[in-house]
Amino acid sequence: MKRKEILKIFDTAGLDGLIRLIEQLVSTITDLTKENKELNEKIESLSRDSTNSNKPPSSDGLKKKRGVNKRGSSGRKPGGQKGHKGKTRKILPPQEVTRTVEHKPEECEKCEKHFTEKDKSEPVERRQALEIPDIKPDVIEHVFYKTTCDCGHETRLPVPKWIYTGIGENLQSHIAFFTATTKLSGRVVKTVLEEVFKIPIAVGTIRNRLEDTSQILKPVYEELEGELGEFFDGIIICDRYSAYIKYQKDRINGLLQFCWAHIIREVKAMEYEFAYGSDKLFSTVFRKHIGAVFRLWYSFKKGKISRKKPIELAQPVIKEMRTFLQQNLEAPSKAVSKFS
Repeated sequence: MKRKEILKIFDTAGLDGLIRLIEQLVSTITDLTKENKELNEKIESLSRDSTNSNKPPSSDGLKKKRGVNKRGSSGRKPGGQKGHKGKTRKILPPQEVTRTVEHKPEECEKCEKHFTEKDKSEPVERRQALEIPDIKPDVIEHVFYKTTCDCGHETRLPVPKWIYTGIGENLQSHIAFFTATTKLSGRVVKTVLEEVFKIPIAVGTIRNRLEDTSQILKPVYEELEGELGEFFDGIIICDRYSAYIKYQKDRINGLLQFCWAHIIREVKAMEYEFAYGSDKLFSTVFRKHIGAVFRLWYSFKKGKISRKKPIELAQPVIKEMRTFLQQNLEAPSKAVSKFS
């Protein structure tokens, strides 16, 4: 709004009218600021992928575009280069071969004569392929007998609780493996067991067996807990999951080291956020600090400096990094202040 327009409003509506106009403008600016913040947060959320967050690569989707190679073409053909020693799967000895499939020509490719068993054939090449056999579950039937003694007393063995579940010990251990190690959900485990292993099972059964496994492992867990004590006084290397941070706050001894890969991805995600009290981007400044630390590490890996040298030279860099993060606790950006 231009100066003349403001003076015209003042002449027409007076001071009260001008005040009302200012209040309307302030209200509009406040609403727009709030809307802009919400849109930026939505854009940040939508722009997160496996390269700048903890999301797995499988969540990137088919439209995810990887960075273009800025080095340009090397002029070499794809694949192994001349002089490169190739690697092929070793041929296993005959005693490890499950079955052999013979491939003999049926007719002459020149005169089209039909071959019979009388025609001489000799092997000229052997190739082996690994295959998964058809899987069929073992159904183990447990029969419990009672035996009558001369004294007239009948004796029988008790049925173990796990047999009533209909799930064998090996199958139960695989359920725990698929869930705890490969991080599959109950429904995915159900699909794997049914489609791959031909074992019909309910999601509820899977959950119950996991609970049983937890109870079986409880004595081992308690023994380890007794050995480690109330607090682990070593170095915990982890991602930035909040549970680890809370655990660190409650500790007296020990250290917490965040995974650098997770840190770098989170910093990359804040590529449009400004550092506190600066016109420079938070991501740009902090990644320079990270780069300084890694240059020292690579110098050690290449044998340019001794093992103690990176620890010594990294101290000023770590101090600058710590100061920078403490300053950004007051950053206007919620993402930056939360990270710091």
